[in-house]
Amino acid sequence: MDIIHYEDESSRYITIGCVEKPLCMLACWVEDPNGIYFKKHLARIDYYVWVGEDGIKMQGFGSQVWDTS
Repeated sequence: MDIIHYEDESSRYITIGCVEKPLCMLACWVEDPNGIYFKKHLARIDYYVWVGEDGIKMQGFGSQVWDTS
C-alpha cells in the first residue's frame, strides 16, 4: 500500500493511466472504504469516465503509443 499511496500522491490521484486508476482506487477502498485516500480517488473519477452523446467514455493517456507499437 505504501507504493500505491506514493503513486497516488505523486500524480495527485490521477495516476498514470485508466487501467491503474481503478486498481489503485479499489486497493484504497479495501484498505478503508471511508478513508481519505479513497475519497481523493473518487474526486478525480470525472477525469476518466463521463457520458457522451454516444455512450460512456473513458480517457486514456498515451495508449496510442502502445497501440501503434
